[in-house]
Amino acid sequence: MKWIFLIIIVFIVAILIFQLISNRTYKPTKEEIKEILNKTIEGKLELSDFDEFSSVKIHYNKELEEIRLKYNRIVTNKEYNSTNNNTNPVPLNDKGKIEIKKLAGELY
Repeated sequence: MKWIFLIIIVFIVAILIFQLISNRTYKPTKEEIKEILNKTIEGKLELSDFDEFSSVKIHYNKELEEIRLKYNRIVTNKEYNSTNNNTNPVPLNDKGKIEIKKLAGELY
């Protein structure tokens, strides 16, 4: 029984160490986030970029994480959704685009 417990502990520690040294952590720069916001406004944001930005927490920078959270509140607000969504993962109406522009202004 002790061996099973020891193996589980070693496994957990190995995972934690791997995450600390991994270079696959999501670390977008301000410029990359500005590009995501601009593509959102233009209706040219790829689904994969939207999914990554909206879903993955930005651990290394509280300011950028707050931008991400505000972005999610805007794009999920029905008041800002467009009924003409075509294939755009973030179909925003004019009011929604204005809110995203304001959000982009916080990055300058």
